Amino acid sequence: MKSEPARPARGARARGDLVTMGSTARDLARSPLGVIALFIVLIYSIATMFMGLAAANFPDSLRAPLVWFVVLFPVMVLAVFTWLVICYPINLYGPSDLGPELFVKLQEQLQTTQRRLNVLSEVTPGVAMQSLPVAADAIAPKPASRGVTPAPIDTDDPQRGRWGGQREAGHRRITVGSIRPLDSDPENYRILLEVCSTDPERHPLGGKVTFHLHDTFSPDVEEVSVRNGAARLTLVAYGAFTVGAETDDGVCLELNLADADVDAPREFKAA
Repeated sequence: MKSEPARPARGARARGDLVTMGSTARDLARSPLGVIALFIVLIYSIATMFMGLAAANFPDSLRAPLVWFVVLFPVMVLAVFTWLVICYPINLYGPSDLGPELFVKLQEQLQTTQRRLNVLSEVTPGVAMQSLPVAADAIAPKPASRGVTPAPIDTDDPQRGRWGGQREAGHRRITVGSIRPLDSDPENYRILLEVCSTDPERHPLGGKVTFHLHDTFSPDVEEVSVRNGAARLTLVAYGAFTVGAETDDGVCLELNLADADVDAPREFKAA
């Protein structure tokens, strides 16, 4: 008579299954995707267990919702998962998937990008945004404009004193609207600059106006076409600075956003 091979005890096999399940659950819990998978398995397992063991004793008022839950739960999970993949794909990965340093760096870049997108969605298209501050030695001197005597470069405000220091000259004027913080990012402010003619009938403004901004803008020179008698430029910045403007007929204008008569919060002027 042939002897049968020894079989592992049922209890030992159950303990082995529990150990395997625990190890799998621990591995899955290291990333958001794994947590989602564990949650789905847990919820669906509990629901199906009730369906198999106790559904016969449930009244109709409880059995029907449970059946509908088991049927619709996968559909809801698929819809939510699709939404996460489309809208927040990076949030589905954990530090162990990318490495701690890369994960932290990527999260910071995404937060910065999202912040800029929120700002751009609030202001007009084509808005010029101020970048992070650069070192003082990275600011390069600008060539002197037509008819303007070069001034020493102010490393904190490179355009100050380089465009004649006048808001109005040669029948041209530069103005700025009320400066207010953005709703989506209160640390940044919306600025609307305008160059127009002080005598539109005899000295109309035409062509383009070149705006010279702080060196933390990229680009820091903006050419704006004149429309309806004015050249308008919308900016987003975190602090005050001096703006230089050149018209096609050679007039140079200068506006310091920190001046006392500029309608702006104290925090903006002090930054």
